[in-house]
Amino acid sequence: MKKVLTCLLIISCFMFKSVVYAGTASITTASSYALVGNKVYVTVNVSGLAGKFKVTSSDTSILSGGTSGIFLDDESRTFTFTANGSGTATVTLTPLDVADYSDNTKYTASKSIKIIVSWPSSNNYLSNLEVDDYDLSPAFDEDVFEYDVEVPNDVRKVHIYATRDSSSSSVKGTGEVSLEEGVNTFDIDVTAQNGNVRTYTVNIIVKELEPIEVNVGDSKYTIIRKKELLPTINPYFKASIIKIGDNEIPCYVNEETNMTLVGLRSGDSTKLFIYDGKYKLYEEIAFANIYIQVLDLDTPLDGYTLTKIDIGSKSYTAYTKEGYEYPVIYGMNVKTGEKSLYKYDAKENTIQRMENIEIKTNEQLYFIIAVSSLGFIVVSYILFIIILANKVGKKTKKVKKEKYDFDI
Repeated sequence: MKKVLTCLLIISCFMFKSVVYAGTASITTASSYALVGNKVYVTVNVSGLAGKFKVTSSDTSILSGGTSGIFLDDESRTFTFTANGSGTATVTLTPLDVADYSDNTKYTASKSIKIIVSWPSSNNYLSNLEVDDYDLSPAFDEDVFEYDVEVPNDVRKVHIYATRDSSSSSVKGTGEVSLEEGVNTFDIDVTAQNGNVRTYTVNIIVKELEPIEVNVGDSKYTIIRKKELLPTINPYFKASIIKIGDNEIPCYVNEETNMTLVGLRSGDSTKLFIYDGKYKLYEEIAFANIYIQVLDLDTPLDGYTLTKIDIGSKSYTAYTKEGYEYPVIYGMNVKTGEKSLYKYDAKENTIQRMENIEIKTNEQLYFIIAVSSLGFIVVSYILFIIILANKVGKKTKKVKKEKYDFDI
């Protein structure tokens, strides 16, 4: 029995001694996709091997880094590559002079992985934007970046939904938001893969509980009773309060021109009106630090045609004349209160105040014509008298001479 056990033990030792594993090498990365400018980390693992390896990229214009030679001995090592341009590069682990522990033979097998590099996406658009079941104004368009939404007075919370146009972008500013009466402004920021941010703005307007309605011409408006809802105005107006009926209304006042502006709303449109017991639309053009209130002329300009011209996104009353490049605008400088005629240069989007000599009204022109005509008549009469007198004088001299010759 002892002999049998001894034989089995000897056989087992030979069996275990003969089980020796061959050396292996591998190359891995956390992701096979990278963006230009980012780092790519490649891990090399050698087991049962020892010797010199190189880790290289097939195209350094796409992916650069690694090493041309390093000694590895049964270990792992991580190498850093830089993504330089779009395309596909192969990273290869190549044995240069490597021995296998198992049988002390030369190891020659290479290992490789492919890395796909692309430029970061610049897409930071939304493909859709919603505020619960309420309508956006205007309707959503990816190239329109500000919207108004009106909700009833009793709504105090809504949910903003936004859909990315690109799966590589990120969005913040969505979700449930709290509201107060008046204007509630929310920004939805869309960040592209390359880091560029685009902002969509949503103004959620909680309607007034008991609006004050007024009629201006054929249109019906409601008076704005919260100062934060008033449109912005130039710095020559100051915020104030005016009483209309029994209500205190926020307004703007210009002390230089003694002008008061209140805000009126019709649908989604909010405008400023001059208020002096009645309402008149306030129209203003801004050029640098010059603010001109557009006015109508009491007396038309001779030779000019009343028309509308576009400045920015709005139309204004102006006067044009055939053969003249610049239309004429009549207005008041809201800083000084001075009224003047202005020439408008559409190419450079500038205005220049006109001198009085540059243009005459019909009344001035008629006066000049009348005076000129009278002067012409007087001069013609004087010339006629001189010519007549000269002819009479010559005739008298001739008669006298003939009489004198006859006497002789």
